[in-house]
Amino acid sequence: MANVLLNKCKDDDLKANLRNYEIQLQQVEAALGALNDEPSTDEERDSVRELQKLKTDLETVMQLTQQLIDDEERDSKTGANADDDERKKLSELKSGDLVLAPWSENGLYYKATVEDITSDGQCNVYFLKNDDEGFKGGINEVCLVSFLKPIQSSNQNKRKNIGNLTGGKSCDAKGASDDERNKKSKQMKIKRYEQKAQIKEGLKKKQQKKINRIKELEEERERDKNKWQSFYQKTRTIAKRYGVSGSGCGSIFASPSTIEGKVGVGTCGIGGKPMTDYVVQEKYKRATKLHKPT
Repeated sequence: MANVLLNKCKDDDLKANLRNYEIQLQQVEAALGALNDEPSTDEERDSVRELQKLKTDLETVMQLTQQLIDDEERDSKTGANADDDERKKLSELKSGDLVLAPWSENGLYYKATVEDITSDGQCNVYFLKNDDEGFKGGINEVCLVSFLKPIQSSNQNKRKNIGNLTGGKSCDAKGASDDERNKKSKQMKIKRYEQKAQIKEGLKKKQQKKINRIKELEEERERDKNKWQSFYQKTRTIAKRYGVSGSGCGSIFASPSTIEGKVGVGTCGIGGKPMTDYVVQEKYKRATKLHKPT
């Protein structure tokens, strides 16, 4: 029963992942539909190739996930049927039947005979003599009827129940079956795809951080520019209010207002005016005194 519930939880997780993959595939197809059929730039062509590859990966992962869901459902039905068969066999047990019972010392199964069965689901078993190392048999123990296995059970069922009782693998387990290896292979492919998706998502977040940082720097420069312009306007207003000289002057490198003006010459409020006229003073001559003859 516990295995059935565990398989059901796994099946629900796989179905949730499949729904997420379907949503992602719809988003990718919508993005491809928004792009031009014949991209004109290298950036558009790269985006189309990346989206097409992502679509192919999603379709592959969805197919593998669906196969895993089908396998889990088939295994769940098989396990439920096996449990029903075992419960039916156990309900037919009676004193003197030969069964496989777990030994309390190591949890391994050994041949035993049922001596009596109580109404609370327990039974008294007698372990037959055995030459296995560490177990000689010839002892009586009390265990739950649900732990017993018919002697006709396969070695696979024996190993399975030993693992459930001991919390690990039995000593004679030889490895996973072909179906289990196929499941693991599919799960590894899905895991690799999810890792690639996480890497791409990380790169996108990193790129977005760079874009946000550049935007913040531009906004900061714009704020500094606005602060400077506000300060400049404020100083001009105060200068005009108190009649500070030069408050109305512009830059000496500003363009002249007329075609006759020159840059850097007379542009501080008088751009385009002629040059100042001046009179050349004559050289000062001292008067000489003439001596009259006596």
